[in-house]
Amino acid sequence: MNNKIIYICSLLCLFILACSNTTDIDSPIYVNDKEEQPTTAAKPNQKEEQPTTAAKPNDKEEQPTAIAKANNVSEESTLVEKIINIEKGSTARYIVREQLARWVSEKDVSGETQLVEGKIIISSEGKLIAKGSRFVVNVKSLKSDESKRDNYIKNNALESNKFPEAIFEINMMEGLNGPLPTSGEVNLTLIGDMTIHGVTKEISWTLLANIENEDIKGIAKTSIEFDTFDIRKPSLPFILTLDDTLRLELDFIARIQN
Repeated sequence: MNNKIIYICSLLCLFILACSNTTDIDSPIYVNDKEEQPTTAAKPNQKEEQPTTAAKPNDKEEQPTAIAKANNVSEESTLVEKIINIEKGSTARYIVREQLARWVSEKDVSGETQLVEGKIIISSEGKLIAKGSRFVVNVKSLKSDESKRDNYIKNNALESNKFPEAIFEINMMEGLNGPLPTSGEVNLTLIGDMTIHGVTKEISWTLLANIENEDIKGIAKTSIEFDTFDIRKPSLPFILTLDDTLRLELDFIARIQN
């Protein structure tokens, strides 16, 4: 009897043990959703990734102010007061003393051209403004009373096909003490760089002019040596004598531009 009870108890224990093992195997394993599920990626910092708007330039520094513009206009307007423009009808010439075989004695001969342009710029105080103040003469168009002379000057002396212009750049002006007068006579000395035959030398011109309102008439004179500008002096059988000095003149008509 006791043995049967022990046997039945043993069977019950085995049955209970078997049931508990089955439950452990079949029961699902729960995991932490927060650990296994991927977390949502952190949103980027929009303030850091988005480019910031470039700083606007300082308008006051980059753009000229109205005051600065006004000052520039004022400086320019007071810098140039009068421009003396050489007008049509002006004549440039050379004069040289010579004697030909058929002449009884020496005399002055000249060649002229009216292809002249230029200007003198003067400030309100009567000072020369060198930039832009110049005379230009077309020496290729020089003509005298002798075609043989003209051909020699064109082809040999001045070589005007190669050097067609004589240019005087005015660097200094003496004799005008104060503003340019509106009438009367002025006597000036112009000093500057003269370019003839491809050679540049500093020379001076004397200028005598008469002013009447806006109109000016006058004459400017200077003299040069043939050798100074490497000008080939004519040496021909029919030329008996020829001075070493060339006299240059500018008989001008001008108008004042305010």
